[in-house]
Amino acid sequence: MNGQVKSPRERLTGLGTSTTNWFASLIPPEQIAGMPDILHVTEETHQHQLHETVLATEVDNKVKTKLLTMWNNVKYESPVWLLGSCYYKKPEEALSLDKASEAGLDPDSSEDESLAEDATIMNEGMDGFKRDFVSRLWLTYRKEFPILNGSTYTTDCGWGCMLRSGQMMLAQALVCHFLGRDWRWRPDQKDEMCLQDEATHRMIIKWFGDQPTEQTPLSIHTLVKFGASAGKRAGDWYGPASVAHLLILLVPLRLGADKLNPNYAPCLTALLQLDVCIGVIGGRPKHSLYFIGYQEDKLIHLDPHYCQEAVDVWKDNFPLASFHCSSPRKMLLSKMDPSCCVGFYFSDKQAFDKFVLTIERSLVPSNQKVDYPMFLFCEGSGDEIRRGYEVTEDMMATANVSPDQFPADELPYECEEFEVL
Repeated sequence: MNGQVKSPRERLTGLGTSTTNWFASLIPPEQIAGMPDILHVTEETHQHQLHETVLATEVDNKVKTKLLTMWNNVKYESPVWLLGSCYYKKPEEALSLDKASEAGLDPDSSEDESLAEDATIMNEGMDGFKRDFVSRLWLTYRKEFPILNGSTYTTDCGWGCMLRSGQMMLAQALVCHFLGRDWRWRPDQKDEMCLQDEATHRMIIKWFGDQPTEQTPLSIHTLVKFGASAGKRAGDWYGPASVAHLLILLVPLRLGADKLNPNYAPCLTALLQLDVCIGVIGGRPKHSLYFIGYQEDKLIHLDPHYCQEAVDVWKDNFPLASFHCSSPRKMLLSKMDPSCCVGFYFSDKQAFDKFVLTIERSLVPSNQKVDYPMFLFCEGSGDEIRRGYEVTEDMMATANVSPDQFPADELPYECEEFEVL
């Protein structure tokens, strides 16, 4: 709340190569097979060879198609929202009042700078969406890291997906705080400004390194250590409320009994349109995902269920590719488990106060039959709730958030989940 965010900078011009070539370079060329040559055959075997060629071509096309499926799955004719940014197919389209209305903006708003930012985003088109998605930090299962305290585990495969989802949400907040929402990962850029951003980028990743040291205050080892004081052991599955407590995420919710109440679907997507939203932790029962956007009735997410080798983040120029995902995935909103946690990042108290005043209309379903909001802001103090969960201050002493020193905030407290039927 007390930190200051760097002023947003224009980061989307002056690319050394085309966006298409840059993004294509992330896919190993050996995975893309060339089209098979059609052999010259005799007239007697022409039909047979033609049949074989067709089959080979179909297989080859399937390989190519599979590599691009994730991108093509994002329909170009529909706008895509990603953590408060909206992208359209046609990059040459300028923002009009009609488009502002379609994007969920208020045409009567006096915030001209907001409209200008949206116009810039729309001019980026789907290439801008790709750059934005790839720039989000992707924290997944890891294996062969140092043994977790009090256990024999050297991997979090099978049980750590909620912690990884929480790490990704917190990582997004740190990126917004230190680099700005408009920051983009450009491994091919080597100018001075990019090198400075790259150093900060690596610094943030180091805080999540899978090592039990004071230099990695947000590692899974640290989270498991905190969990032990709440009765959680390494290998136990964490729910959204647990992660909200441990990572100081703001709003754990339960939006239904056994399945998501469809009346709250528009409210959830409306939150993902906010620039202060850092995503939603949810998914399916015991299968956590990190939702960062949506298109139509599908949520776009980063999936932690991919086991990778642990990376020694203290080596010089450690590889960054495994911390960024190039394949966006989508899931039907109706399939989402009703238990979730929504995160927000505020640069200062003024931003928070503005959020409280303007968010109310987005929290109440438009359905006339349902008038219960997703959550409420009430006057009062959380001291009594804080006393219900005591954590010694020395456990937070290593929580560094800058190269100099991580300021110790007040200890988080766990909000009780509530159910809206």
